Amino acid sequence: MRLSFTPWIYPAGSGLSLHQDGSEYSGAFTFFAHQEWRLHWGGHLLVLDPRTRSRMAGDGEVGPVFLDDRRESARAFDPGFALTVFPKPNRIAFLSPAALHLLTRVDENAGQAARLSVAGFFHRTPDPKTPNT
Repeated sequence: MRLSFTPWIYPAGSGLSLHQDGSEYSGAFTFFAHQEWRLHWGGHLLVLDPRTRSRMAGDGEVGPVFLDDRRESARAFDPGFALTVFPKPNRIAFLSPAALHLLTRVDENAGQAARLSVAGFFHRTPDPKTPNT
């Protein structure tokens, strides 16, 4: 198994749109590396209810969902539930590659504090029976 990771800095005003990490990974993680964080500073990791996933595919519309706020909201709101992972310092969260998730915008209340994290992926091991292409 291979592992990759990247540090991320989210200053006030930044976040991440709704997405899935993809089938080339067997899982993902986020480690919250900042020294201090407050509830009202935002930067919350939201993992959508698994029932949302089946509603994300095959709507017949063209283009990525995250480029259309109306489509993204309509899909996320049905059924409209998510698990919230607060970015508590020194916490790690593990995610399924199928998990739809997003990062709420870091609020201006954070001031100069940035949400620091290390995000990584567990890469799938190639099947030795499958020829390289």
